[in-house]
Amino acid sequence: KTPDIAVVMLTMHSNEEFIIEALENGASGYLLKEVAADEVIHAVHAVARGDIYLAEGIDKNVLSKLNKNRSDPYKQLTKREKQVLQLIAEGKTGRQIAEELSITHKTADTHRHNIMTKLDIHKQTKLVKYAIRRGIITVQ
Repeated sequence: KTPDIAVVMLTMHSNEEFIIEALENGASGYLLKEVAADEVIHAVHAVARGDIYLAEGIDKNVLSKLNKNRSDPYKQLTKREKQVLQLIAEGKTGRQIAEELSITHKTADTHRHNIMTKLDIHKQTKLVKYAIRRGIITVQ
């Protein structure tokens, strides 16, 4: 996320999950491909002013859901980070995680670092406890 760059997504996807993910990852505007050119111009001007712009027809309640996601750090994790968190909680090493997900060891370590940063948990044992409390893994 770069705060001095405003991004307007132009996509065919109107699914709420895509919209929320785009906004969570720094987009300031979300347009569907079938919009008229004047709406694109309007959106660019709006985000340049610092506003969030959603295309006509997109439910504006998506913004309240976005704010709820921001209050729960777990919802800020990407799908891949959630997979890595589960594997960490299962006791897998960085190398095992990399092998299981077909990624490099360095990428697995980067995901671990991002998870710890987003959740503000900086010890492996606390990550495991967090995963148990969230129901990501169960103790048998």
